[in-house]
Amino acid sequence: MEALHSIRFECMVGNLKRWKDHPLHLKLSDDITLTAVKGERSGQGFIVDFSWTGPYNFSDVLNIAGQIPLPPYMNREAEENDVERYQTVYAANNGSVAAPTAGLHFTSKVLDQLHSLGHQTLELTLHVGAGTFKPLGEGEISAHEMHAEEIILSRDWLKSYLEHDREKFAVGTTSLRTLESCHWIGVKLISSGVLENLNQFDAYELNQKVSTKEAYEALLDYLNENGIESIALQTQLMIRPGYTMKTVQGIITNFHQPGSTLLLLVSAGIGAQWKAVYEHALNNNYRFLSYGDSSLLYFDR
Repeated sequence: MEALHSIRFECMVGNLKRWKDHPLHLKLSDDITLTAVKGERSGQGFIVDFSWTGPYNFSDVLNIAGQIPLPPYMNREAEENDVERYQTVYAANNGSVAAPTAGLHFTSKVLDQLHSLGHQTLELTLHVGAGTFKPLGEGEISAHEMHAEEIILSRDWLKSYLEHDREKFAVGTTSLRTLESCHWIGVKLISSGVLENLNQFDAYELNQKVSTKEAYEALLDYLNENGIESIALQTQLMIRPGYTMKTVQGIITNFHQPGSTLLLLVSAGIGAQWKAVYEHALNNNYRFLSYGDSSLLYFDR
């Protein structure tokens, strides 16, 4: 996002019928005018060429022109306090289209209390993709195309994970998907000797007997042997009923909408009791979705 003057992105476009083939211009200040030119279709989006005036990089332009990308089901425009409210206190890097909302429950005070009680925290870098909000279709679950999300493998957090021999809990579905994806990327590495992205159904075809310890050690050894501190990979892992969690004993997560891959993940983790959990939430007026209430769920083993 350090590009100067121009950049190309694959974008989701709202109000598409109103945007013909003409360039769009937005004057942001006396010296900044942003121009967008719509190109060819790419999947469910379009290639868009952006250019702008002034000595600014694209991150600067986005900060001036953009709004907090609240999920569409919130049915309201972003407000000024969403800049802080719709972000975790431990966020560090740009790149996500949305905040990992299970982490919104953790204030600095809560984290300090957890640390004072001897609990450890391990931070991952993950980039939530727009496909997180894509609902399941009407057909078979296997026909749903999972979105790819970027994950960052680093020596430090692989070592931290391996050194922690007590119970582990993921904060949010994307964190869990990242941890589980790293398990299977490690299994693929052991099998093929190649460090590569994880496809949607790889986990169901790979060696189920490799432990997470073995898989993570293989990843750490690979980074050490190749002098790599951290590396970016992509995962399309679909976690659905029948899947057994490998990396953690439970999850802290919000309540998700029906027909979502997020609810599929929860039902895979806690089994048939997901219905009782959600009935309890509905009967007691729990708040759902991004600004909703939280839950601590233990997984079936």
